[in-house]
Order: sequence, then C-alpha cells, then structure tokens
Amino acid sequence: MPHITFKNIKEENVKKLGSKLVNPLVELIGCPINALTFNYTSNKTFAPINNEGEIEESKTIVFAHIKWFKKTEEIQNKVAKLIEDEMKKELKIEGVEVVINFEAMEIGSYYKKGVRR
Repeated sequence: MPHITFKNIKEENVKKLGSKLVNPLVELIGCPINALTFNYTSNKTFAPINNEGEIEESKTIVFAHIKWFKKTEEIQNKVAKLIEDEMKKELKIEGVEVVINFEAMEIGSYYKKGVRR
C-alpha cells in the first residue's frame, strides 16, 4: 500500500513515472518497496469545451488516485507535490492540469494473499 492509479496518460508514462517515484515514495511514506503498485487505466477524460455544454476529449487533464491507509496531512501534501511535479515533468503537456485525490482505507479492510492487514 499505496496503490496509485493514473488516468488519461499513456501506459509507457505510467511505467516511467513509477520508476521515478518508487524510492522517494518509500522514503516519504515509510512503506516496503513491494507494497507500492502503479496502475494504468485506459480511461479517457471528457470535459465541456464551451458554455453550450459541448463535450470533447481532454488531453490536458490528468489524474492520480492514491488508495492507502490514512497518513498525516503533512505526508499527504508532500506525496501530492511529488507526484504532481513528476507528472508535469514526464508528460510535458502545455497547460496540463494534474488532479490528485487520496482515498483512505480503514485498517482491517484490506486483504493481501488472504491475510487481513
């Protein structure tokens, strides 16, 4: 834990981001390296392009969803900044808007290899 899911970016970007983020995240969070996962989804993001409500695919809004056991606000802020900075460097999209959200899991609600964590 944590599991980080990236949306609206390419699979190869997820692999590169994961490689760059592994060690800094382990240091910030204090988790074992094998507890981290970086997930790719092929979701596309659509957003309004005008006041009439016309919708088109957005190439500038990208997402990182972090599912983990609750951390302090200080750690969460540092993780958000780290991920946003690395996403902006990796993607090199002019005007990119990085949206990061955290989902805290309750202790005891997570099972790995059939064992409650």
